[in-house]
Amino acid sequence: MFKSSAVTTLSVPVTDSLALDAGTCVGSAAAVTILPPSVSMLDQLLDWLSRQAPPDSKELKSASMGIGATALCLRWGTYLTVLLDDRKPVDPRAASPGISMISDSEMKRINLEFAANLARLVRMLHEDESHCRGLLHLACEYLAMPRLRPARCDELLSPLLELTSPRFWSSAGPDLRARMERIQPVVIRHPYRVLANSMALAAWRNGPVEDIHAGLGSDYSLDHRRASDRQIQEVMRFTSERLAAVLGSFRPWERGAGSVFAWPGNLAGIYISPRFTSRIWSLTESSSRIDLESPPDSLSRTR
Repeated sequence: MFKSSAVTTLSVPVTDSLALDAGTCVGSAAAVTILPPSVSMLDQLLDWLSRQAPPDSKELKSASMGIGATALCLRWGTYLTVLLDDRKPVDPRAASPGISMISDSEMKRINLEFAANLARLVRMLHEDESHCRGLLHLACEYLAMPRLRPARCDELLSPLLELTSPRFWSSAGPDLRARMERIQPVVIRHPYRVLANSMALAAWRNGPVEDIHAGLGSDYSLDHRRASDRQIQEVMRFTSERLAAVLGSFRPWERGAGSVFAWPGNLAGIYISPRFTSRIWSLTESSSRIDLESPPDSLSRTR
């Protein structure tokens, strides 16, 4: 249990040779503030992966791209790794209907970190696809994930292709075209984050994690794993399948070349789509502090 003004580093082992610094806890049994680490969890992973031997297999299928991206950018590259730490016992309330196992403050940090991580990954994919694929191969090889057999899920790919096509621009009515023209400066300034936010929203936030996050919250214990094995597998599969399709086939910088609706302006259709955009999601932040408070009857279980 935290004592008054106690300071504790959150450390989560990934392998025998890597433990991630997930931030610093400051507080007491009644209230805890968790500050992000000085070096992002993604950068810690990238540094470690750069020193690992390349996998023997040369082939990286799209399904493996999705698993590698989910492992790197979400499962191990965000605060989610603290909540899924398998050294801890599963919270007995996990999978109980109507009980929230992830606080709003925790979810905000995960959303920000995942989107920022994806933005960096998409930029790598654009600037050096061979290097990016090699990185995802390493992530798939060395970062532990539940046993998945993901089927490529194109339900995101088709609308993204349509929204970034010259046809979408040319067929838009005056009002819709005016809206896209107004937000052009935003997408031109933040193209990778606009795209990453849309991917994170559709492939993570609007998925089965909502069953873990939604509901009444009380004691968000740092001493327990917040999800069952089945829930973890379901969330990881959902995200992996959708990222596999997008990362495997979506190259918006190659679409509309030479037209008035070329990259990165062709992301305007995504940015105005309610399905792919939440305007409250930041285009610049990469993490956030977490504030947890415990009700009086649960202080003994929170630290």
